[in-house]
Amino acid sequence: MAIIKYRSIDLENIKDIPKGEQIVKVLKEQSGMIDANINYEKGSIEFAYDLELINLTKIEEIIKQTGIVLSGSLWRRLKRNWTHFTEENELENAHAPGAPCCSHPDDILAKAKQKT
Repeated sequence: MAIIKYRSIDLENIKDIPKGEQIVKVLKEQSGMIDANINYEKGSIEFAYDLELINLTKIEEIIKQTGIVLSGSLWRRLKRNWTHFTEENELENAHAPGAPCCSHPDDILAKAKQKT
């Protein structure tokens, strides 16, 4: 089951078109990456990926290795950290077994009758 995510990360210094094209190429070569594009007007990189194969943390590492700086504003750092947290939870929940009590009301009634 694929978990497709669409994200955008603001960058500090993406006026250099060849460097932007380089990071797009590197990202598209990664397993799990579906698409990547630089939005030079907004100063951001927009991409789609399969969370089961690659996550935002890994994508950020790849971007940083090319010498591109992620936005350092407090809001952007908080947003990225929150995304890391929710991605971890989403992956754990995707592979967790379902809760038997919530999906089977008859089981709840049967257990309640046994107690009385």
